[in-house]
Amino acid sequence: RGVEALELYLLAHQHLYGGDAQLDAAMKAAVALADYEDILDPEDIYSLIALTAFHNQMYRVCSNAFMKLERLEHITQERRDQYQELAFKIFMRWKPKDPSLPEDKRQANVVSRDVLRSIRSKYMKRCQASAASAQGSSR
Repeated sequence: RGVEALELYLLAHQHLYGGDAQLDAAMKAAVALADYEDILDPEDIYSLIALTAFHNQMYRVCSNAFMKLERLEHITQERRDQYQELAFKIFMRWKPKDPSLPEDKRQANVVSRDVLRSIRSKYMKRCQASAASAQGSSR
């Protein structure tokens, strides 16, 4: 799971910096990170969700991420105030709702199982190759 979490985190950043055509994929990868709060810092996860959702013009998703950030127990009051101030600036200009999406786009608002399967497969192959190499060198 740890490798999966880091791979999704890197994938979200890669898509985010890949240009406008990849913003939706960036947001999907970031949203999937919410399942990995036990591995990655929740502040990093929800900051990335807020950032990718904002750039993807999915303001409801962005707003929900800011609410999660503001409720984190381990952040300082100063940091909480900064999140609230930024959210206020954003949502005074844009309403916290997502554009109307066709049904197929709404269902595709998550990272596909194929992406996760691909990540797992890639690392399983690496682990098997590493194990085979280690066995060969110990003989």
